[in-house]
Amino acid sequence: MAFTVGLEIGGFVGVLLSAGFVYFEVGKFAAPQVPTSLFNESKALAAYVVGLFVGVPLALVWIFFEVSVAGGNALSALIDVILLAAAGEVAQTFLLRTHFFGFTPADPFYALSMRAGIGGLLTLGTIAEYLGGKTVAPLGLAYAGAQSVALLLIQVTAGLRDQLPVPTASSVLRQRLALLFLVVVLYVLSGLGEYYGAYYGLIGAGLAIAGAAYLYWDARPTVLAPPRARSTPATAPAAAGRFDRLPSGNGKRKRS
Repeated sequence: MAFTVGLEIGGFVGVLLSAGFVYFEVGKFAAPQVPTSLFNESKALAAYVVGLFVGVPLALVWIFFEVSVAGGNALSALIDVILLAAAGEVAQTFLLRTHFFGFTPADPFYALSMRAGIGGLLTLGTIAEYLGGKTVAPLGLAYAGAQSVALLLIQVTAGLRDQLPVPTASSVLRQRLALLFLVVVLYVLSGLGEYYGAYYGLIGAGLAIAGAAYLYWDARPTVLAPPRARSTPATAPAAAGRFDRLPSGNGKRKRS
């Protein structure tokens, strides 16, 4: 019963955080906030739903990680957290290499939408695990809330930094490995409370939030450039809509 209630509350909080991020952060680059939407809104919503589905197994991996940390099983926890970080990278790479989503200047927006969906499901997992297996206390609730914010920020930060421009193929590999290491560190900070208690867990989650927020805002001006600063590459087909947008016309949405 308690776990069912935890799933319901976790689902509400997860959708609130993740959908709120998509609405306020990604949505500010869509019309009418800007003169011309920089992405196809329906594709961004589809990417968010894909993230929710991808987040289902990853939420289980996150719960396994928390259980391993609580039991002091360092090797199992390390395997779980590396798997969690790598799976997000693989999912994003696959998404942006599909014909439906990828190969447009709008890739960062689809990546952020998908990552937000994953973060929402991780939030569901952590809150359901807390409410279903622990004694509810104010400090514990604060830790679960901070952990939820940290998980969402870690996901969207990884998604954004994946889109940073790099000069060579070897630079791509170095960037991916460095990002994987940073994400693992942030996940570990977020899960410290499972072993050391809610007080130290709250501190660790706070550090994870601060670190992820810094990394996000550091990459944001480069990847999510001001609307007028980004333009369709010269190699794009002349008939393609700007930034993959499907403009409205005669009551139907058609590619311009």
